[in-house]
Amino acid sequence: MAPLSADAPSRRARPLARGAHGLATLAALTLCVASVLSAHGDLHEQIVAASRAIARQPRDAALYLARGELYRAHHDATPALADYATALRLNPTLDAAHLARGRLLMEANRAAEALPDLDRFLARRPDHADALVVRARARAAVGDAPHARADYDRALSLAPNPDWFIERARLVRPSAGPAAAIDGLDEGLARLGPLLTLTLEAIDCELSLGHHDAALARLDRLVAASGPHPQWTLQRADILLAAGREKDARYAFSTALDEIDALSPARRRTRQNDALRARATSALVHLDTMTRNP
Repeated sequence: MAPLSADAPSRRARPLARGAHGLATLAALTLCVASVLSAHGDLHEQIVAASRAIARQPRDAALYLARGELYRAHHDATPALADYATALRLNPTLDAAHLARGRLLMEANRAAEALPDLDRFLARRPDHADALVVRARARAAVGDAPHARADYDRALSLAPNPDWFIERARLVRPSAGPAAAIDGLDEGLARLGPLLTLTLEAIDCELSLGHHDAALARLDRLVAASGPHPQWTLQRADILLAAGREKDARYAFSTALDEIDALSPARRRTRQNDALRARATSALVHLDTMTRNP
């Protein structure tokens, strides 16, 4: 994996099924998800097509599950839940319907209702990383942080997703503290390399502990991996200011402005760099005010 990437989410739905219709379910769901992601035709048209297929094969549980997933993508919870229920009535061994229903209920902020379906799915598919993360979120939402953390730990042992490392860190931080969150983030950095999102999350944790030198060291490693950028110089200035090193902070804020000015006109005149310039200028004005009025 390339360092400091945009950390594109790797949450791919991998619905699994058991029983005689397992392969049919996988095929139907694969086609369903592929059609949603490729945007060929709107969701309404796809739901109509799925309904026609159901009319031809009204006893095929996989088709109800596939249409339920389309309803879920369309944010229509009621018909989606009805389709999941029908799929399970027709085929009680259709584990993927439990995962789908649990996921939908979580998305609808109905975590307590989602847990029985997620528990049932994971009882049969304990190594399904995506389902473990959905249950971790549900457990966190109902206040069960220890078991939520266990689910994240298990999911990350199976699939080192950077987003999940951050979710686990934010779960751990309020209870076990920022140091424990940093340990988990460092695990992710060791496994995935110097990813931008993990590094920035770790810097935030270091700052919450008052570990300014540790935060600067992490920022130095980030710059070494990604190259200099006014954003990182401005962040360095913010850390130095928080550490009470006003002279060094002033120099860093001025350097950030110089780096923006050195960019080509097309790169310099962006909304991001305008915002960075405004932050640096405002900080320098504030520092000047502090110097005049100690």
